[in-house]
Amino acid sequence: MLRKEALVKIPQESVLDPLLVDICNPNNRYVRLANVITWNQAITRVEPCFQEGKKPGRPSLPPRLVISVIMLQAMNKLSDEEVLETWSENAAWQYFSGRTHFVMERPFDSSSLTHWRKRLGEENLEFLLSLTVQTALDTKALTKEDLETVVVDTTAQRQNIKRPGTVGLMADAYGVLQAHAKRLGIQLRRNLLKEMLRNEADYADFINRKKTKEADSLLDRSRAMLGEIIEDIARSPFANLPDIAQDLENARKVQTQTRWSTDKLYSFYEPHTAAIVKNGTCVFGSKASLVTSARNPFVIGVNVYTDNRYDGHTLDDALHTAAQITGVVPKVAACDLGYRGAKITLPTKIHCFNRKRPVADDLLPLKRRRPSIEPIIGHLKSDHCLGLNRLSGKQGCAINALLAAIGFNLRKLQRHLARFLHLIFAHLPTTFSSPSSFFYTFHSLSCA
Repeated sequence: MLRKEALVKIPQESVLDPLLVDICNPNNRYVRLANVITWNQAITRVEPCFQEGKKPGRPSLPPRLVISVIMLQAMNKLSDEEVLETWSENAAWQYFSGRTHFVMERPFDSSSLTHWRKRLGEENLEFLLSLTVQTALDTKALTKEDLETVVVDTTAQRQNIKRPGTVGLMADAYGVLQAHAKRLGIQLRRNLLKEMLRNEADYADFINRKKTKEADSLLDRSRAMLGEIIEDIARSPFANLPDIAQDLENARKVQTQTRWSTDKLYSFYEPHTAAIVKNGTCVFGSKASLVTSARNPFVIGVNVYTDNRYDGHTLDDALHTAAQITGVVPKVAACDLGYRGAKITLPTKIHCFNRKRPVADDLLPLKRRRPSIEPIIGHLKSDHCLGLNRLSGKQGCAINALLAAIGFNLRKLQRHLARFLHLIFAHLPTTFSSPSSFFYTFHSLSCA
């Protein structure tokens, strides 16, 4: 359990500070959203991540504060610095985080978000995604019948790396191995790091000017330089260390791979990066499989793969993830032709539609709903963080995609709550002169 000191809000609040209930407009979209989310379930689930360690130190942050800041960042596509700076200026955001008084200071340092994302992990973020789906069910934005018919598709999640080049990869590998040698005191025959970096720029210039012979000669010279440092470190007694052995293996792969090699390495710092071709464009990153409800589209399943596998091989995992998050096994799934021949273990009926081929009349509505996932993917990339993944490692790829889905569902819930209140106020008698008077009257009646 949490220590008592961890439950104290940081920074310290004063009784003279203004209350957020008095400051915030009750019709604010973040205030409405904060009132419908079941925070107790989320806090109970992630509470083990905030437990006290073996060594005494500063108490953990309040769980709701960390969860809400991560949600706000996912909803608005902000950096770690920007989300905390806006939090200190926005009273509605502080109300969403569970605070009672308005403060003008940042709740914690921006570097803490990196550690909290890793500590929460994929399982807790999947639970937060299921919490958004459950909130949609509670607010009637979704129904159980909507979850029985789903749409499945995949997209490429671009990694934040430079476009891979052969000599550039060799220069990166040389720099990493040279840093290992300097740290461990390994004696090298020559230090050619500056020449490797110069070769990277010259190789790009030769390719741009179509000087093929000069570029090939420079490539062979860089390959020989990389092989020299690989031999020097492999002969040292530190070659069997886990990190050194892994970097040596990746460096050998970079040295020997050619244009026609399979299982190529595209980034030395992000070795899990794959080359994914989507719509005739090659994207270096990971493949994200998404499941949405056909009617009232919400993202109800996310899987990330760091290899360029066939779309049909991701269908079974996608349906299992959707059933686990929503608690409802999909009965019908609409896909494109990329899922032909897929084998699944769930009793879900799969329909692969061709845009130009006619279908039966009873399947025509489902065929028309199949493209509904395309604009959702566009919103996830433009309005959220799916377009460019700035988190490192395989875990970072999965966390980035889950955060994009959480942010999309929360913004969709905000729009649903706004339409819901608009319908209520349109049919109210003239006794309530404003929405705020209705809110305080409804709140007093519910508390009584």
